[in-house]
Formats: sequence, C-alpha cells, structure tokens
Amino acid sequence: MSSSLLTLEHLDPEHLDAATRAIHNLVSSEIAESTFSQIVDGMPTFMSYVEFHDPPDDHPINDHETLCPGALEKTRELRAGFEPLTLSFNSCAVQAFQDSEAGSNEFELRLFELVAIACHQIAVQLYQLDDGVHKHQEHETWQAEAVSRLPKDRPYAGRLLPPATAFWHWHYKASHQYPNGIADVVGYWAEAKIFGGVVVFDRGETETEAKRVFLHASRYSGPRTLYPPTESQHRELMKFLLSEPGTDPCPLPLLDSMDNRPRYEAYDAFAYFHVFRDRYERVLPPERRIKDVCSTQDFPEIADRRYIIEKHWARATGESIDEAELAAAEERLRNITPSSPCWTGPVPWNGTQSIR
Repeated sequence: MSSSLLTLEHLDPEHLDAATRAIHNLVSSEIAESTFSQIVDGMPTFMSYVEFHDPPDDHPINDHETLCPGALEKTRELRAGFEPLTLSFNSCAVQAFQDSEAGSNEFELRLFELVAIACHQIAVQLYQLDDGVHKHQEHETWQAEAVSRLPKDRPYAGRLLPPATAFWHWHYKASHQYPNGIADVVGYWAEAKIFGGVVVFDRGETETEAKRVFLHASRYSGPRTLYPPTESQHRELMKFLLSEPGTDPCPLPLLDSMDNRPRYEAYDAFAYFHVFRDRYERVLPPERRIKDVCSTQDFPEIADRRYIIEKHWARATGESIDEAELAAAEERLRNITPSSPCWTGPVPWNGTQSIR
C-alpha cells in the first residue's frame, strides 16, 4: 500500500489517546528498552545476534557480550524526550484506524499496525543517529573484507553473509527498495526482537484490509512459518497497550507455541495470500521451493495428523481411545491454510493463481 504520510494529530481525541498511550507503553517496556539500547550502542549483543543467526567467526559481535557503557543511559534520555506526534505514518493506516469503532476487532488490529510502524520508525531514527560506541563503519568494513574473501567459483556464497548491518532478519533485507534503505532492515529486526516477529497482516483480496495479524519470526529456536497470536496473547497485548502506564505487565515478545494457528509458509503468504504489511518489504526467490521435510514446529497440525492416524488404527484394532481428544485433534486439523503440508484441497501454485 503506497500513500502519503500523516502524523497522529489527524486522529480524533479518542483514537489519538489510544494510539499515543499504546506507543508510550511499548517504548517504556523492558524489551523495547533493551532492543533500542543495542541500536543506540551500534551493535547487537552476542546473545541477541545468536537468537537469529550464527555469528561469523571473525566478526566483532563475538566479543560484544553486553551493552557498552552509556548506551542504556542515552536510550533512556532519548525516551524521556520522545513524543509520538513526531512520528509519521502511512496515511491509509491512520485513516483505517480512525474509521474503526473503538473496542472493535478492527480497532485493535489497526492499533497493532500503528504500534508496529512506530516501533519500526523509532528503530530507523535511532540507527540513523550513528552515535554509539560502535559506528556503522565497523560492521561495513568487516562486511567488505568478508565479501572480498569469497571464493570466485561460488557466486552465491555471499548470501550467507550479513547485509550492511548486524541488525537483520533473514527475510527483510531488501534495502535497495526500502524508503530508508539499510535503516529499514534494522527496523524489521527491532520488530522481530520486540514483538516476536515482523508484524504483517492478511490484507485480503483488496490488499488494503487488516483481517488478521501474523508474526514473521526467524529465531533459531522458533518456526520459520508465519503464525498469528493466540486469543490470549492478543488480549494480553491489547490490555497492556491500552492500560495506564505501569499497571499491566508487558507480554512481549509473543513467542509461538503449538496453539498459534493457522500457519503460513513465508513464500506462500507473500506470493499468494496477501499477507504482508507493505508490498515493498520482501523480495521472493524466482520459484517456490518444495520442502521435503516439514516440522511440527513449523506446522503443529502435522502432530495432529499423526495422532489421528494412530488413534484410528488403534480403534480399528479394538483398543480403547480418548474420543474427546481425537475429536479435538480432528478439529485442530481443520484450522490450517493451503500452505500447510496437511492441506488436501486446491493450491494456488498448481496454476490457479499467479505469483505477484
């Protein structure tokens, strides 16, 4: 969705209060403070980096175990002077929030969208300061040297290297087409750290809606699929965002469990099912990769299908089974997307729909 930019001043008092309160609560959270402090410092800590990637052997990240002196204090100083009304938002997102009825599902989804944009934009602005102990040039110099050492007969080896920043998410590094270039790569990393994944939406056939929110995580310990928050995660997040400051615990990040369903494979979500926040955010490979192995961490319904097969066989051989649990597993197996390996209906990549 392309449009002009607006500040939150265009909202009516009720919507403005909700949006500014939610953004203030987010930036005051411990996870946001930690994440933004690393950007201010100029380099993620070693433990933050290895949440997402293997650290290169000779990268300075290996010796960066904690924040450098002054980074946390500077972040808190910047936060003390922060004003949400200085941020600019996609005008379509602002108008959609304004048009939503307070307390409705649309209201909450559109609020989540504005908060995600705010988080991203703050990270961009902090990165652009380049005023930490670790200057951007430190990583850029390392990257240039790493590229120069790549074997000439392996042109694709560079794909495994970090981009021009150490703050990055595997699927969100198309800096050449981002409005803020490499700073937007940092913004997507900040979303993944704070929310649990980059915040994207089912935009529907019109590609302007927010029918459901999904998180695109990329942690080693988590799935590579996109998952929605559970109902309880969503309620806790909204309660926190809309609460009086300091009254409710922050539930972020929203990490996955077997209950976060249905899932989308990352390629399919963007190529076929209108799941994104902005169309410019990703570049897909030329072809959909066929996966030989899918894990229950990526698609929890695989475990349900396995369980159902086992229990139907047990019942057929006269064994007593838990019929209620079998019915529950069968119901869960219906809550899947065409991206799932358990899907048995028609799929777009067989020719019913073209890739964007």
